[in-house]
Amino acid sequence: MSRRLTIRQAAVLAAVERLGRTNVLDLSADFRGVGSSSIVRVLDRLHELGHLERAGDPGLVYVGGVEYWARPRETPVAAALAATLLTRLRREFGADRAWLHPEGHDVVLALSLIDIADALNGDDASLQRVASCVSEARRDGMIDGVTVAAELSNQEGEPSIVVHLRVRVGV
Repeated sequence: MSRRLTIRQAAVLAAVERLGRTNVLDLSADFRGVGSSSIVRVLDRLHELGHLERAGDPGLVYVGGVEYWARPRETPVAAALAATLLTRLRREFGADRAWLHPEGHDVVLALSLIDIADALNGDDASLQRVASCVSEARRDGMIDGVTVAAELSNQEGEPSIVVHLRVRVGV
């Protein structure tokens, strides 16, 4: 990511960083007079250069069907926060249930489908522990947000849903 950006690339990247998860329709409002296809080309190049992540249906890119967001920039503080959060989660849930996501600053926690089923049936002890850990991490300023991924994990041979805890970056 050391390649210099063009003025337009830098402007689009700054807009994505300001907006968070965004799409071409949102960005078009910021760049009046610039065609959607030009914005898409810039977004694609920023993705190729490693500045952006994206998700969605490429066939729907012009109608908001693809979201873009900036990749976190590595800072020593963010790395330390991720390591601390990972240690907490491993201590609480086990070393095989929490790991660092290989791309970005997410700390990932696998929630057993059995625990989720128990919570839906009224026994929510496991999910209460997760909620408590997330609340503590927010209070301590360690995370910016939480997302539940639609990916299944098979930790310990037990199907799980994964939760991504976004570690604060830029600190």
